[in-house]
Amino acid sequence: YINLINNSARNFCSIQPDWPASEIQVSKVLESLLVRGSELRLILRETKHNQSFIRKIKTLKQEYGNQIKWVSLKKFHEKILLGDRFFLHGSMNLTKSGLTENNEHIVLRTDKDTIAKQSLQLEQQWGEKLV
Repeated sequence: YINLINNSARNFCSIQPDWPASEIQVSKVLESLLVRGSELRLILRETKHNQSFIRKIKTLKQEYGNQIKWVSLKKFHEKILLGDRFFLHGSMNLTKSGLTENNEHIVLRTDKDTIAKQSLQLEQQWGEKLV
């Protein structure tokens, strides 16, 4: 499991009050978004080290239905996060090394035009492949 947020000082309790004073896994962050009604679309790389995360995504899919759609591919390397108000892309993996050790390149865009274009492009490229 990949820890994304260090909540040991409870700095994030205003976001999610029931999170423990420890590191918070990516899957818990995604679940918190789903609880709030967010829709998630995930394209994952099918590798051995992702299998436990994929199992968690399957569990979330059972609970939240079409709020979460995903696909797992053997040859996928792109990294993108797209929200209503941001588009983040680059070389950074959501791994411990990617977040803390490697010299990664990421670009954050917040302009509405870029966000709309990327949303449309991703829907055209992946929309029908997601389950």
